[in-house]
Amino acid sequence: MFIAVEVWSNFDKAKSAVATEASALPAVVLLAGTFPDEQKARIDALINRHIEEAVNNEWPEMVQQRATLSTLPKALIEALHDTLALKPADDSQRTAQPEMVKALNTALDARRQRIVVSESLARLNGPGFCFKDFAPWSPLPWFTATTGLLAS
Repeated sequence: MFIAVEVWSNFDKAKSAVATEASALPAVVLLAGTFPDEQKARIDALINRHIEEAVNNEWPEMVQQRATLSTLPKALIEALHDTLALKPADDSQRTAQPEMVKALNTALDARRQRIVVSESLARLNGPGFCFKDFAPWSPLPWFTATTGLLAS
């Protein structure tokens, strides 16, 4: 009984982490719109790269129980560095920059949480456990919906 409760608790944590990460990313893109096109385009490209890496690399690694925190989210880290390096020129940019930093940190923390949860689910259920079979949901709709938003 204890394991079932812990698994369902982790399931809720994973679902929440995916939703949080996926909602933080469009916020960054929308706020980047206050900056010049070149800077906005760079941040947009980095967010899109992170989404592609999450969908094409991290999720399959989670399913195969190979996802670890040792693999850094390079695109998100670059986006954070670029955002911190921005030189706001007006009040809207001065307001947007810290909000972008906050949203990027939220996305980084949510990514970490979903990987930690996938690791703990695998540990709880042993080597025969398949994260994909346990989770009737998938982060792919969240990320593909976000990707659709960013592509428009």
